[in-house]
Amino acid sequence: MPETTLPAPVIIVAPMGRSGTNYLKSMLETHSDLYPVDVREDYLNVGAENLNDYVNAVFKMWDGMDGGNYIGPETVGRDDMLQALGKGLLSFIGGDKHPNLRPLTKSPVAGDWDVGLRMFPNANYLLIVRDPRSIAESFLNVRSAWSMNFTLEQLAASWAQRMRAISKTIADNQDAVREGRIVTVRYEKLVADPAGVLNNVLERIGLPPFPEEGAPDEDFPVIGSSFGARTEAGRVDFTPQPKPKDFDPTKRWADWTPAQHHKFNRICGALMKKWGYEPID
Repeated sequence: MPETTLPAPVIIVAPMGRSGTNYLKSMLETHSDLYPVDVREDYLNVGAENLNDYVNAVFKMWDGMDGGNYIGPETVGRDDMLQALGKGLLSFIGGDKHPNLRPLTKSPVAGDWDVGLRMFPNANYLLIVRDPRSIAESFLNVRSAWSMNFTLEQLAASWAQRMRAISKTIADNQDAVREGRIVTVRYEKLVADPAGVLNNVLERIGLPPFPEEGAPDEDFPVIGSSFGARTEAGRVDFTPQPKPKDFDPTKRWADWTPAQHHKFNRICGALMKKWGYEPID
């Protein structure tokens, strides 16, 4: 099969929205070896299992024709077709515009991530993880503007379900973790030490660090905060905003009642501990 080389993408994913994907992507966009693709959020992993089903259906037909040699023995495999689809999708969203730069994209949900790893075998996936209580509080604060009517229990259940799937994908792909194809970024550490966290990520994915005087710092603009500026329509503003002096996105849940903590812990307390977030009784 002819080889088509495209720059290895850097793909940011998260268990769900309000996890900090905009913040991380905006910082990485300032790196000289990266450029944002044409869509703000790609969602290419969402529904990727359907592409896997398609590939399996095609190969089932091929395998039953001419003794299984319909396209020639040992010519291509299922992952080859998935990778060809991945290349086409990456090109479709503008991931092939700068041959000397690596495309940067993101999705606020990881979706069918295990299929995505097969579609983009040379990609570096950056998984950003945030305290789920802060995620939930952020969602609750924007629901009126976005017509979102989630309850606290629903948000906890959604985070737990998606983190279980993400945990399994990571456990099943330890080679990808060791090779830097899966890199976990903790949101709270990124907020506290942007340059240190970013340069560690860049090293893991094979890119040079930010220059000492050009690295994003603690004063980097706020992107899409549910507690920040709003548009005239009342929606969250995703244009960069100056960071207020009292801005602290790491403890959005500080004013929760014991009842709220109890509801949240009952659904995902054990999983929170696994990911380094201590429940409050």
